[in-house]
Amino acid sequence: NEKELYFALQEFRIDKGNLELQTGIHYLYLDLERIKEQFKNHYNEIFNTDISNEEFKFPDKSEAKKAINGYITCYYTPKESDFDSYKKFKKSVRMQGSGVLNDGRILRYNGKILDPSKGETGVNGLTAAGTNPIPIGTLAAPKSIKLGSIAYVEFSENNPLNGYYKVDDRGSAINGNHFDLYTGVGKEALNDVYKALNGQRKATFYVF
Repeated sequence: NEKELYFALQEFRIDKGNLELQTGIHYLYLDLERIKEQFKNHYNEIFNTDISNEEFKFPDKSEAKKAINGYITCYYTPKESDFDSYKKFKKSVRMQGSGVLNDGRILRYNGKILDPSKGETGVNGLTAAGTNPIPIGTLAAPKSIKLGSIAYVEFSENNPLNGYYKVDDRGSAINGNHFDLYTGVGKEALNDVYKALNGQRKATFYVF
């Protein structure tokens, strides 16, 4: 797994020229650990309860109403500060559905870019269910899956993204067996998840 790989790589003796490569691997390991920590923090929101309660039990895959062999893509909330022009930022907002202005307000796209003066604060965006999307917790799913459903997503064994998600969003290109995973605010959040996926796009979606 990624932890064993990290410590194995630390045993290598490298020269100064390769230090940057080792540092990159080190940060990848930290990113994966942060993703796991995010999962733990978000489960209370996903299940709308305190999962530390002794009476709470995670649903078992055997209890799923359906199991779908599908594939996944990722979406995020772009930040104005990640772009070198407002024009490029607006283009990304059109693609992703919403974006964060430099002053922290949210710019939404619903067929047209809303006036920045109507932007809101304190949220990551707005899902089709009218909720604030949960980073590494919200899924956009085909219309055949009811909004509000819980899904367990299983990639390869020990993948840090294996876990429970809440179906709260839709997308014009999300149909059939295609799902979209919300990664959070900014390109860094998007890149962290793509690193964790490590090129993997296929997964099994157990829908409860």
